Amino acid sequence: MHIGEHECYINSSIGIAIYPDNGTNSETLLRHADSRMYEIKRNGKGRFEFFEDGKR
Repeated sequence: MHIGEHECYINSSIGIAIYPDNGTNSETLLRHADSRMYEIKRNGKGRFEFFEDGKR
């Protein structure tokens, strides 16, 4: 994307937690999704992953 004279690159890392398998309230779902997102960021960025119990 270009903003004025600057060329900008954007990527995202997304962690996904699914109700009710990964939690039954918003706090738990968010915590699990965040844990996947931060793991992705540590290992390469620019991907998405689903939360899985016991996965680090």
